[in-house]
Amino acid sequence: MVWFFRFPCCRALLVLLAAQAGWSLVAYGRAADVAVDVVADPGRPSVTQHDLVLADGRRLAFTTDVALQPLRGADGAVRANIFRVAYTVEPLQEGGTRPLAFVLNGGPGAASVFLHLGGLGPWVVGFDADGGVSPPPERLQPNPHTWLAFTDLVFVDPVGTGYSRAVGGAASGDDGDGNGQDRDADATAFWGVRQDVEALGAFMRDYLMGAGRWMSPIHVVGESYGGFRVAALARHLLTDEGLRLAGGVLVSPVIDFQLIHPRPIALSAWVVLFPSLAAAAEAHGRSPRMDEFGTLAAGLAAAEAFAVDRLLPGLAAGDRLPRARRRALLEDVAGFTGLPASVVRRRRGRIDRYTFAKELLREQERVLGLYDASFVSEDAAPDVPWFANDDPTLDAIKGPFTAGINHLLRTRLAFHSDRSYEVLNERVFTQWDWSTGVDGRFGFAGAGDDLKAALSLNPALRLWIVHGLYDLVTPYFASTYAVAQMHLASSLRDNLRFSTYHGGHMFYTHEASRTAFATEARSFFDEPIFE
Repeated sequence: MVWFFRFPCCRALLVLLAAQAGWSLVAYGRAADVAVDVVADPGRPSVTQHDLVLADGRRLAFTTDVALQPLRGADGAVRANIFRVAYTVEPLQEGGTRPLAFVLNGGPGAASVFLHLGGLGPWVVGFDADGGVSPPPERLQPNPHTWLAFTDLVFVDPVGTGYSRAVGGAASGDDGDGNGQDRDADATAFWGVRQDVEALGAFMRDYLMGAGRWMSPIHVVGESYGGFRVAALARHLLTDEGLRLAGGVLVSPVIDFQLIHPRPIALSAWVVLFPSLAAAAEAHGRSPRMDEFGTLAAGLAAAEAFAVDRLLPGLAAGDRLPRARRRALLEDVAGFTGLPASVVRRRRGRIDRYTFAKELLREQERVLGLYDASFVSEDAAPDVPWFANDDPTLDAIKGPFTAGINHLLRTRLAFHSDRSYEVLNERVFTQWDWSTGVDGRFGFAGAGDDLKAALSLNPALRLWIVHGLYDLVTPYFASTYAVAQMHLASSLRDNLRFSTYHGGHMFYTHEASRTAFATEARSFFDEPIFE
């Protein structure tokens, strides 16, 4: 049927027939074109056809299905509408056995746009080759390294992000169809560790039923808190929905929140951040200890060993550590991180991300990015002793992603809504219910037990944990540390793969890292569509 759309007269006829019949799935576009033939009704589903030239020169034809999918409660009433963008390649193998990946971002409160337009989807927003933000205007360009080459993709926006909203009813003045006022009636019912996983599990179940994809190898890909979601979903989907995952990809994940929120008496967070500090210092030519090892890989191995073998017991000893050993320990901390000895002594070897980002280049009145410490920006408040900047590697990239998703949906994919597309909704984060996580408090929610249980129940499950080396928010060594504490059976250890790339939390904004990420992803999925 794809050939039908290649002739303008045929497309025009289909549009006319669709308009007369009241169809809403009537738009057509191409990866190389901006225009489409029809504007879909506001908030209504839209199906479009496209093609794209891949990096190896082959042309990939695909279908895009954009819709608000209803999420129903036990009584059958619609409780929310979940916005999703699905990309599929036709024809499917018999039984629909081509891999299918559900893709989520994190926050909580982030839409899936970052992975969608950052590296996985058939279009990406334009960044400089080194991951920097280009001057306006924003760019949206075909992605020859799209994961669609080896798996179908469904990008999912949880309630409160993207166009996804709770159904409000008359009390809120919003019927939940995407056309009402921008209110989230009872949205907090979805904003919690357990509630979120249950809603996403139900969404995935309903999508598989509607698309007839129960026989497909199912993967879940999640970034940041989305990685936490992957771990929790791997268990929940199996035990509560009867869905056995083939694989999960955790991108810059947080597996246990204790590991990313340092406190004076809880030492692990200081330890797991340390190798990323050393890597960032080396990137700016400020780490004499890292330089001693000749290569970045050797330096990182030394930084990891130092963090576990010397920094951890040294911090644990506290004031009981003999003076000479304390002095040697702090000298090595300064040598790896490149920070002034006075700063390291004042912090007693406990270096948090804000201190490091502020102090490493203080004499230049420049600060490092928190999400990608390989980047720097001018210090907006050089006269104050604390990190007082917006983050140059998160706030700066929000603009290209916001422009990119609005342009893509309204033009090439012909989906229109009167709502604002929520790229980052801080209200979701601030009202998130952490009481359904471990110990009932933010900072203690963890998914390591879920990950271990999922692997034990489903020994065929393969997991891939991926990080950027210069991420100071969810550092790569936190995942290494968390997995080591899971004490997996030796028969399951090979089910986990670790990778690191040049860059930070969203390392895929670096062109070379995005390309390498896609190449390794294809190997992980191991399901090429071209024979």
